[in-house]
Amino acid sequence: MSRPRKIWFWKARREWCVKIDRVRHRLGPDKAEAERKFHALMANPVKAVDPQSVAAIIDHFLEWTQKNREWRTFEWYQGHLQSFLDSLKPNTLPVERLKSPGSDDCRRTAVELGCQGGLDRAEPAPEQV
Repeated sequence: MSRPRKIWFWKARREWCVKIDRVRHRLGPDKAEAERKFHALMANPVKAVDPQSVAAIIDHFLEWTQKNREWRTFEWYQGHLQSFLDSLKPNTLPVERLKSPGSDDCRRTAVELGCQGGLDRAEPAPEQV
């Protein structure tokens, strides 16, 4: 059973902590400051990304990859990113983890970017059929 949402002292680290949504937050050694940080965390919870929006960014990345990279590269990304999307659970990817899909960010892996839509609708390039 998980701890209730209140601060607790971690003796080994000599600091106050709180666990919110399965994430431990270290608040510091001063109890008054730890309580202030705890209340700030509770007032401004981390917003989670809907898996559909992550799929949209991946879809955008795959469209770019299909147009600008070799067909085998596209197939590799499509297989791995579909596996990634299948593993997502709601509310597990914080907004701060996503980057803007603009400019040269498209050259990064889609896992770093995130996406929306499904990958199953992607079709081979006409010259590869």
